[in-house]
Amino acid sequence: DRLADAMQIVVSQDYCVKCHAMGDFVPEGSPRGLAPDLGMVHKRLRAGYVQRWIARPNGILAYTAMPQIVPYDEAKPYLGAEQTQKLFHGTSPETVDALVDLLMNFDGYAKSRASVSGLVAESKAAKEAAAKEAEAAKEAEAVKEAEAVKEAEVVPEKLPKIEAKQTEGL
Repeated sequence: DRLADAMQIVVSQDYCVKCHAMGDFVPEGSPRGLAPDLGMVHKRLRAGYVQRWIARPNGILAYTAMPQIVPYDEAKPYLGAEQTQKLFHGTSPETVDALVDLLMNFDGYAKSRASVSGLVAESKAAKEAAAKEAEAAKEAEAVKEAEAVKEAEVVPEKLPKIEAKQTEGL
């Protein structure tokens, strides 16, 4: 389901909900620093504008704080949408189109799904679990390296005594 996949981008702590409210979810921080509520996009904006905005926010408003979350580059895999591949499998234009479709149909989508807060919590938990897993792997690697260094250390008491031979004529 492409809308569910697009929702994964929206609820990821690295993307939309970092700054935007959506449905029953409001990000932490000062209310003055919040970006517009994405749950209201379908009531306030036209799809063409939303598509151009998501594709290149600073092309619409040069001083915007919104980053370009789905870059477009013909020379790169997925036309530049490499970083979003874990959440949405598609090219940059496909990803932007799915995000626009989700936002323009959010009211119907939200009624048929779980709360946004629950999805954000799941996304956050998955990110934290991945970070813990990476940290555990890093610690295991450090232990292995320490053991390898310890085994490689030369301890003079453990070496057999070698008697020096006198060689004549050197």
